[in-house]
Amino acid sequence: MRDYGFRDSIPHLTSILFRRLARVHGRAVKRFEISSVQANILVTLFLKGSMTVSDLQARLALGSSTITGALDRMEKQGLVKRQQSTEDKRIVVVSPPAWPARKREALLETLEATGSACFARLSAAERKQLTQLLRKAIGSIAEVDDGGADEV
Repeated sequence: MRDYGFRDSIPHLTSILFRRLARVHGRAVKRFEISSVQANILVTLFLKGSMTVSDLQARLALGSSTITGALDRMEKQGLVKRQQSTEDKRIVVVSPPAWPARKREALLETLEATGSACFARLSAAERKQLTQLLRKAIGSIAEVDDGGADEV
């Protein structure tokens, strides 16, 4: 069977990249007793503040069942707080935990150090270029996926 360039295709390579990066980040944040998905949710909330579930879902490009399941587990662990919006009772707002600044910084530094280690073979210029290319690709994929451009 001919592979039609599958092994060198961008979708195949980015799938491998995603899975490996998720495993490495998962191991790195284990000391915080959270998963890599939970780490991404927490960092987003720490950096951007409280937000609606739909905004958080869109920002992280997570499916509805994935974000709901993650938030359910996180709420049980005291990692997030969900409340109805004061303006619209149909909207749920997610707030980050009141972690000490030192612990929040440690999580951010852990993810930054892990990312740097994972992309250590790339020069600073290559990392910048890769970031630009990934943002363009995400925008293109968002148009195919749901007809709109995702904010990254």
